[in-house]
Order: sequence, then C-alpha cells, then structure tokens
Amino acid sequence: MPLGPQLNNYSDLVPEIKKADEKSTEPLTEEEHKLLDRIAKRFPEEQLVYDASHREKVWADTPIGALIPYSKANELTEI
Repeated sequence: MPLGPQLNNYSDLVPEIKKADEKSTEPLTEEEHKLLDRIAKRFPEEQLVYDASHREKVWADTPIGALIPYSKANELTEI
C-alpha cells in the first residue's frame, strides 16, 4: 500500500475477531509478552511505526499493492 504495509485480509479477520470468545483463549506465553513489550518500547508513537516500515528494504523493493510474504519477515531490520 502507498502509506506502508497493510494486512491484505483485514476484512476477513474482523468477523472472526468479533465472534471469538476471549474466555476460551489461552493466556499469552512469556515469549509473547516479551515480544509485545519489545514492540511497545520500540514504537511508543504511531509515527515511528510508519517511519520504520518505510525504511524496510523488503517494503521498498515490493511494488505498491503487491503482497509481501511472511517468509520475508526474517529480512526486517527495524525491530
């Protein structure tokens, strides 16, 4: 997307999120908590996420609107 990477199936996820029973989910693992903490500390303001996404080579090298496969996650440098 021209303003940065976006989920390509967001509209598909909304109904699933809305019908999910939060009481039936498992608690986050210690590793998941650490990852969320790391992200929150790295990007305390929304603009920082935007700026970081635009510095990613994988985003810059991908045509606007083209999918960026999750397999490229190991190439991310901003987190």
